[in-house]
Amino acid sequence: MHIDTLNPQVYASLSRAYKAQGKQGVADRYLHRAMNITYDLGIRSLEAGDDSTAISFFEQTLDIFSGHPLALGKLADIHQAHGQFDKAILHLEQAAEANPNYPTTFVQLGLLYASQGLSAKAKDAFAKAIELNINASRAYLGLGQLHLDEGAWTDAIEHFEKALLIKPGSPTAHSGIATAQSNLNNL
Repeated sequence: MHIDTLNPQVYASLSRAYKAQGKQGVADRYLHRAMNITYDLGIRSLEAGDDSTAISFFEQTLDIFSGHPLALGKLADIHQAHGQFDKAILHLEQAAEANPNYPTTFVQLGLLYASQGLSAKAKDAFAKAIELNINASRAYLGLGQLHLDEGAWTDAIEHFEKALLIKPGSPTAHSGIATAQSNLNNL
């Protein structure tokens, strides 16, 4: 197994030097190597249960490449787990901006917005996830739950049914439909 002996800052410096020489391909390789070292160390720290060290490595990754969507997503996960929802939202919004074609980020953002009572933003995030991936079942479930919470029973049923088309065995979708249907029957 090959182990890199240089630290990420050296790789980042080499990347800048090659870029200044007009050697973009070589510069990109060194930049990716620098990012991957710090990102991988962040993942290892998370796996070891050391969130503060993981945060440090993910922030180092962002120092090298400010729009690293995976590092931003991991930071959001850590902050959300610690109840720091504003920081989690900020990192997920940055991840969505850095990689606007990744539907999972928008699903995560929608779920986080919904948990914080930001229904309009949650709906927009879920809609964006569906626009990017029509099979984003978690987005349909999220929209269904938002409509259920608002008492929009037919809209809730519609979204839960779409989720069932993708994942027919979804207990969340079945339960949501039953709740919405029961409320419709009681009108």
